[in-house]
Amino acid sequence: MCGPGRSKCMSTLLPILALALALAAALLSKQPADSPPDSGRAAASIWAVAVTLILFLAAFVWQGWNSDATHVAIGLAAGALAAVMCRWVPPGARVIASLGLAAGCEGFVLWAPAEWKLMAQLGAIAGAALASWVIDVRSKPLVSTSVLPVALAAVVSVDLLGGKSQTGDGFAVSGTLLAMVACAAGVLGTLSTMRGARAVYQQAIAIGLLGLGAFIIGWRYLDMREAWMLVVAGMVVGLVVNWLMDDNDSDALRPLIAAILWIGLATIGFGLLKGYGMALGFIGGAASLLLVGNVRALLSMGPLAGLVMYRVFREEHVAATRALDIGQHYALIGLAAGALMPLMPVEWLRTRLSATGGRVPAAGVLWVVLLTAVPVAAALVLGPKGVVGFVAGLGFASLLESIRGAEMGRLVVPRLQTLSLGLGLASATTFIFQFLGDNTQLTREEKTAILTPLAIGILVVVAVLLILSPKPKMKEVTAS
Repeated sequence: MCGPGRSKCMSTLLPILALALALAAALLSKQPADSPPDSGRAAASIWAVAVTLILFLAAFVWQGWNSDATHVAIGLAAGALAAVMCRWVPPGARVIASLGLAAGCEGFVLWAPAEWKLMAQLGAIAGAALASWVIDVRSKPLVSTSVLPVALAAVVSVDLLGGKSQTGDGFAVSGTLLAMVACAAGVLGTLSTMRGARAVYQQAIAIGLLGLGAFIIGWRYLDMREAWMLVVAGMVVGLVVNWLMDDNDSDALRPLIAAILWIGLATIGFGLLKGYGMALGFIGGAASLLLVGNVRALLSMGPLAGLVMYRVFREEHVAATRALDIGQHYALIGLAAGALMPLMPVEWLRTRLSATGGRVPAAGVLWVVLLTAVPVAAALVLGPKGVVGFVAGLGFASLLESIRGAEMGRLVVPRLQTLSLGLGLASATTFIFQFLGDNTQLTREEKTAILTPLAIGILVVVAVLLILSPKPKMKEVTAS
């Protein structure tokens, strides 16, 4: 079993060890001689840091230092910094390093005092998604930095739900440990094939080591058989979906079959360990698909990711989910809005990938403003039931993206941003709902007094966005 002393010592060392693994992955990266130059990193990093600092200062001015808003902002800064670091990792190592960076970011957030740790964890996911979007819009890297918020959401959900539902300090860092094991497995897989062996051997070794590490953590550290079984079950489903869904295939039926498999895994996980079991399956499937690099299969995880983030939302807002009737109009509207919102900026970027200059990144920042306003409007207009539907619907956006096919190639902009933005919006909705408090159940007159200026502000931002945005290209431009 995991004792308090050992767990405290380990939680102190976790972020340092995780960052060391991410650095090892970066140093072992091999770049092809004919690979295009990876330009724009410095400017993209400055954009991301500037937006993050503005949000941090706004939170401090709004509610002061010792407040939920500033606690969220601290986590947001940590997630954004991790995304910036991910952008500076060579493209060939970015996927493996993202697992280590996610563990390192969560490890540093876990140093926070217990009373505001939850807000910081939610802020980290939102900050990573926000920074990843700004970076990808500004510099259009071959391998998207959105791998980082996907990995971070899996890590945070396991730590958060494990710490809430299980006794013992080790469960609150179990997601961080699993991400470190996944990163170490990827590094060892790279080392074992340094002499030019086929990539499939590297992936097989990494997957095997990940399964072994998950077994050891569940058996020896957590002393819970169901824990390692659910992680391995997630890996098995991930490998089945990887075989089922070729990233270059345009068959729309297979993503739907994959979604059923993921929802089935969520059902098994909930039956064994409630929300924690669902999160364990999520991190097992996400880690395995990141290691094999199949973005279309990863996108099909959207429904499972949405269900896990719903459980995270429920941990903080039980009353809002107590009497959910999915047949009610508000819940259905929220579900549809959640499935639509991450697709809109991604589709906008897809048709402007070849554009140059400062208009696209400036418009990308305006998209952040619009996306942030949506959870506020959803909470005020739709109420608790609509917000629950919105959070669940965010998971279906990436499933819809996976049906599109693979014109954009493997792990590139902007496809994976659909899942990244969905996870970031789910986290943002959770802490925004916390800030609004009783305002989510206002009378019609009170809602009108708030929504009128909010709607005017949104219309102004949309107008500026239309002016700034270059004309879309009629033909989709690939990033590979």
